[in-house]
Amino acid sequence: MQHILVIDNSREILDLFRDILEAEGYEVSLTESVPTSVRDLDPPHPDLVILDCQFGKQQEARQFVQSMENCRATASIPLILCSTDLQAVDNLEDYVERQHIPVVYKPFDIDELARTVHQTITPRFTSCGP
Repeated sequence: MQHILVIDNSREILDLFRDILEAEGYEVSLTESVPTSVRDLDPPHPDLVILDCQFGKQQEARQFVQSMENCRATASIPLILCSTDLQAVDNLEDYVERQHIPVVYKPFDIDELARTVHQTITPRFTSCGP
């Protein structure tokens, strides 16, 4: 079963993601804060990360995304940004475009979210060592 890590500062939104994604057949982990390091990911190697890009936290999100990209064990993990804040996403625009990272804006359509997840998540066949 593919495992998705959802990072969002709202417990209600996290619960909504869990309900939607579990109904789609995914295993889901939730966290309310952006990990300070890829070593803090739980699970350590999810199949997909959905990251809330929120106002005032763009730098935190940018650092996390860059740390994922710079670590060989996490560089291949696909990412979806989810936000209500167009400005926060605009601040990451170069990276988002260069990496072809999908963005889902809140409030989102459930079918659109499911479709974006299905299109983004891919089986990973590489093993990640320490």
